[in-house]
Amino acid sequence: STETAHRYPYFLPDGKHFLFSTLPPQDGKFTIWLGSLDGSERRKVLDNAGTGAVYAAPGYLVYQRDDVLVAVPFDAAKGQVTGEAIPLGDRPLGTGFSGAAPLSASTNGTLAYLRNVPSATRLVWTDLSGNVLSPVPMVPGEYTDVQLAPDGRHAILKRSDGLFASDLWSVDLERGVVSRFSYDPGFNENSAWSPDGSRVAYLQAAANSAPCFVVASVGTGAAVQRFMEGDDAFKFLSGWTPDGKALVFSRQDPRTRRDIWVLPLDGSDPWPYLVTPYVEESGKVSSDGRWMLYNSDESGRTEVYVQAYPQGGAKYQVTTGGAFNHGWSKDGTRIYYSEAARWRVVYAVDVISQDPFRVGRPHQAGQFPEDMFDAQLAPDGKRLLMLLPNGIIPPQSIAIVQNWPSLLKKH
Repeated sequence: STETAHRYPYFLPDGKHFLFSTLPPQDGKFTIWLGSLDGSERRKVLDNAGTGAVYAAPGYLVYQRDDVLVAVPFDAAKGQVTGEAIPLGDRPLGTGFSGAAPLSASTNGTLAYLRNVPSATRLVWTDLSGNVLSPVPMVPGEYTDVQLAPDGRHAILKRSDGLFASDLWSVDLERGVVSRFSYDPGFNENSAWSPDGSRVAYLQAAANSAPCFVVASVGTGAAVQRFMEGDDAFKFLSGWTPDGKALVFSRQDPRTRRDIWVLPLDGSDPWPYLVTPYVEESGKVSSDGRWMLYNSDESGRTEVYVQAYPQGGAKYQVTTGGAFNHGWSKDGTRIYYSEAARWRVVYAVDVISQDPFRVGRPHQAGQFPEDMFDAQLAPDGKRLLMLLPNGIIPPQSIAIVQNWPSLLKKH
């Protein structure tokens, strides 16, 4: 089987049967299955859903297809679809690759879901407290992530074009010129610049294939390299090793949850750096190549740790109050992080000893504004490149639709 996960069970009225979705989606569509508590039954119900599905009385499955909410007649007793899907008109906030349903349904004819409210963003330079210093002279767009190049003059932006589509764009920060960087269909995201700024690595997932890593040269038109094309596991790129010879990423495993791996770019096999029963992620190697900074929940909540690289060994705990790391300073002498309870405040600790590894007392290094989408520290450590809303953000709202079956009469 090519299935990698069974997700989000939703019980039918008899309390014995349930719907669930499987991963990965094929051609951007999820397959929805019927299962039973005694394990005696498994039957395909839908194969063209854009999200997971819920049962809604008096006898429909409601889900998202092509970004629009639809309802399809469903016989719960037989576990079968009995008609064609009917559009309900609204566009709820999608659930991406998760396989979750985008809404909730009651037994009295009420639906509830988050509305999809696209927001245009703009790039600006700010000081470390989030005060705008100067705008980047580019046209605003629906960008959600930014990765600043080592030269501080270019960046990669991510723009989403639907539930199963995102592209990467390169921007010249001095001229404001934005150019397409990725060309493959599906997801193109989670980018990271090489230390010398000559290449960009990112995660690419076509509609009917496993996610793989792509490494593309900047400005040369050279063919891209692809890695781990046959690996179906969820992966997240954390960055590069300082010599530019390998990528660091986290990989999800059904037994060990999430682990930190290293992918050499010479064609040799990826190797596990840190595998435990706990979640390890966001691994970043220091500029001298001696230390791995990462997050782990081994204590019961996520904290920031440092461990020797590449051999591993004794680890040093950086935080104690629940936190996640933002990475190293360019010279590797400082660690940035935020506390989970105060994520907008950025703290810094200076490395005061390498042998053994020790850091000094934390101090506040900056603060993000509440409406920030993403930010990157400039190479000089004195400014932030930040994605902010272009104007007032439309309020996120929950749609409550009463007597939703009346919408069916309009079609």
